[in-house]
Amino acid sequence: MSWKHAGVAVLAATMVTGCGRDAEQKTSPATHAAKVSEAPAEATLLAPFSGDVFRADYRGDYCHYTSADWAVSRGEAKPRGEFPPRFRVFETAVGENRDAAEAPFVASTDGRARRDGAVLTVSGKRFVDDLSEGESFVRYAYAGRLPNAPFDVVYGGHWEWTTWRLVDTLGNVGALNGPPVASSDGTLFAATGDDFEGENLHGVQIAEYRDGAFKVTDIEANLPCDPRWIDDDTLEVKVLPGSTEPEAVIAGGRGSSDWKSARVVRDGAGWKLVPPAS
Repeated sequence: MSWKHAGVAVLAATMVTGCGRDAEQKTSPATHAAKVSEAPAEATLLAPFSGDVFRADYRGDYCHYTSADWAVSRGEAKPRGEFPPRFRVFETAVGENRDAAEAPFVASTDGRARRDGAVLTVSGKRFVDDLSEGESFVRYAYAGRLPNAPFDVVYGGHWEWTTWRLVDTLGNVGALNGPPVASSDGTLFAATGDDFEGENLHGVQIAEYRDGAFKVTDIEANLPCDPRWIDDDTLEVKVLPGSTEPEAVIAGGRGSSDWKSARVVRDGAGWKLVPPAS
């Protein structure tokens, strides 16, 4: 089964083919948004960026696939409900039920964030939906405040990719392509993505915040997941050693034990991946 990784459309096919343009079907903007409104009810109960519920967003990663998920990917079984197993929980909340899903979190900001139709304003920065067909499509949702850093997070569901924007109290914005995980001092943010077939993140991103500006570094990594800060110079991630060919990964039905711990470290030259020990 093929699907739009941005969380705004799901396409039927015989196996997972990713979200590349070659596999794309034309979908009207109305259908594009409405598809997501059919999401599981649990999406409306999501409390982004708060404890274990936020972690639920990662359960779509390949490293957490079960044998049943791999069977769906190979076309040997049908998914439970309309959405395939890799469809992340939070992304189901950006369809027509978005305003209701985000309302409690917007209300908790004491006016720092507000919704006015297609416009979401956070710390004075406006995020405006664009439901036109094609690469300009974007639908924003307020995703809450990081638990250990003074930043609000705005999720963007685009045509074939996602963005997670960090907004400081002055309205300065930095963007990652995966859910941000903050370091202990709240100045470093990591994201991982395993979209090796499409146009979303495949690798690790680290954003460094200083004086109202964000510097983002992209690091190559093989199907990374579960980022965890060890200290302000070291990020631990899990990666899959070996080939990332779609057919090999899907046919292989990899288990979580196949992913090995690696580290992304900062030295005088910047950030680099230290692969798993052989």
